[in-house]
Amino acid sequence: MPSMYEPIPSDVELVEPHNTVDKGSHLPKWHAYEALFSFALVILLVACTLLNFTALYGEYPPSSEESRTATHRPSTYMGLANIETSAVEGTVQNFSNFPFLLTQISPTSPKLVWPDDTTKGMTIIGTVSPDHRRFAISPNVSSVAQFRAVDFGYENCTLEFAMIAPGSDSMAESTRSQTSSLVDIWRLHTDQKLDVKTLSWDMRPPRSHRIGTVELEWGHVAILDKSFLCPWGTYQTFEISCAEGSNCDLDFWQDPKVPQLGLVLKQMSSLAT
Repeated sequence: MPSMYEPIPSDVELVEPHNTVDKGSHLPKWHAYEALFSFALVILLVACTLLNFTALYGEYPPSSEESRTATHRPSTYMGLANIETSAVEGTVQNFSNFPFLLTQISPTSPKLVWPDDTTKGMTIIGTVSPDHRRFAISPNVSSVAQFRAVDFGYENCTLEFAMIAPGSDSMAESTRSQTSSLVDIWRLHTDQKLDVKTLSWDMRPPRSHRIGTVELEWGHVAILDKSFLCPWGTYQTFEISCAEGSNCDLDFWQDPKVPQLGLVLKQMSSLAT
């Protein structure tokens, strides 16, 4: 007698009906494609990184202190040199440019780096570094001064030494052992900003040529009798040393607020008649 009932499928049979599809026949193939795609993507990313690195550092090598200081500032006087102007009449205009670097070197201590910013001190607002710079020369010590020429049309320069010592209550009080000293002025062969933290006799730029000899006498102002071109934005670097056979001896602190004492770059109008 035929059964009047049909078996009710179980829950498992409802969720996973019986079929003949082999699930494993497709999944491994997709996993293989995904792995191959991921590997190819990693290779592409590494190749792009290497290409970018080569292009970047091939055209623009890693910067160094030398390359950074050699970078020229963009001109703020664009086009002025192309404008026709009449010569400036009347009194020649000029101004004094204080050295932003003034330090010492010595052939007897060729590796010695003179301490910089020794007059700095703590205040209620933090560390303050005054603008005082030490000028010192002797038979075994030279001073290196570096200026940056500024302002368009003031590109005719000379050096000026003011030797009028202020009163003893000034921060720029001088120490002197001789009434006068004969010194040579050498131009150093460099167009880069010097690093005062590494400057020594061995590390100084080579001497280019001697531009003059002046006598520094207390109570007087000595001006180099030669002028030279100082294009805007260029670094002007000099070494001041005792003249050959001179037993010079000078040691003082100069301050831009005390123009009566110290070495400055005198910039004069290059547009004047």
